[in-house]
Amino acid sequence: MSRLLTKKTRAFSLVELLVSSMIASMILLGLAGTIYLPIRLMQYTDDIDAAQSRAEMIFAILRTPIEYAGYGLPKDETIYRECFGISANPFNWPGPLSISLSDRKDTGRRDNASCRITYATETKCRTLSQEVVSGDIFKIAVSGTPSQLLENTAESNPAVAVRSWFVFGAMMPRCVPARYTGRSADAAGTTYLSFIFKKINSEPVSIPENDEIFGMRALECEIRKRNDDFALFTNDQTGSGWQPRVDGVIDIRFALDRKNRLVTVETLTRGAHRYKDTVTSDAQKEWQRKYGGVIPEESRHYRLASNTAVFELKNF
Repeated sequence: MSRLLTKKTRAFSLVELLVSSMIASMILLGLAGTIYLPIRLMQYTDDIDAAQSRAEMIFAILRTPIEYAGYGLPKDETIYRECFGISANPFNWPGPLSISLSDRKDTGRRDNASCRITYATETKCRTLSQEVVSGDIFKIAVSGTPSQLLENTAESNPAVAVRSWFVFGAMMPRCVPARYTGRSADAAGTTYLSFIFKKINSEPVSIPENDEIFGMRALECEIRKRNDDFALFTNDQTGSGWQPRVDGVIDIRFALDRKNRLVTVETLTRGAHRYKDTVTSDAQKEWQRKYGGVIPEESRHYRLASNTAVFELKNF
């Protein structure tokens, strides 16, 4: 009986195994890179979108105050303070729009990082007749009643009294703010609002018919620390104090161009993702080159982006 002879099976050599492992590793690394690259791209897009969204929220908060800054108010610092005669914010500010140094322990010393704005808002309330005022007290017929009226205000509490001040945009020869003191009505049902104000000189003041009454508002803003983050804080001078408005704002700077009546606002905001290692972006380098200072350690774990908006000062 014959025997069936078979060839002896040969095993892979160590070199062949090593080469195979290297080839497999290269293939896997290529596949991993193909998967990881879109993830990184998605994170980058999310970061830019988040930083842009934060900046847009800031610009939306500042748009109305800046564009209506100074409406019906003296622009000169001395006259501005004299027409109120109150030694408290915002009545003692250096005019209706001022930009100053922010020097806080939590954020450090930052030039042009604090902004104070006194502005006007529509009330949908208009005068029904022309009024010529020779003294400091006057009463005028109006259509509608401003919603911001506070019946029980006191000069001794200017933080609350801010909303008791109004401006008449067409007041001649010079606009000055007037403080609301009361409301009444005649037999025909016509509403009258009473005001007191400080005239700049002895000349009579004329308020024309159909002049819209604007309510006075104030806003102060700067960057402050909020837990481990930084945020835009604002104070509307109504007694509520400083309130956080937009998180993830590392820095903000203001620039006033009086000649061209423009205010430029630059923001440095963070993205959505926190990275294990610190991230250095071109925006961060440019910001530090322009303004100096040190980006806080925690903030450098985020991708940062800068955005700029230019607002027109319509009443300067």
